Amino acid sequence: MATAEVPDFLTVEEAGRVLRIGRTAAYQQAHRWLDTHSDGLPVLWVGGSLRVPLAQFEQHYNIRVTAVPQPAERRRPKSAKTEAQDIPRSARSTGRRKARESTQSGLPFAG
Repeated sequence: MATAEVPDFLTVEEAGRVLRIGRTAAYQQAHRWLDTHSDGLPVLWVGGSLRVPLAQFEQHYNIRVTAVPQPAERRRPKSAKTEAQDIPRSARSTGRRKARESTQSGLPFAG
């Protein structure tokens, strides 16, 4: 949404991107506003969702919002699951644990 027209209400995540803070921090600030109505990210409930009124946001932070930055592309590290796909299926574990045979009688340190 990097268009010239900025909507009158932003999502909490969009407002966080404008402020260059993360999603979690933005929601923490939004909940701070709901608790104090003076500190944090100015929000209100609209149809069951938190929204940031643009005019109040700009006034609160004394800024002019001309565009909402796009979400950053998330780079995910290569997971073990992806690496496991390189291993032939016959060599992979089924993921099921085998039932342990109880050959011991009692605790290992009991005599």
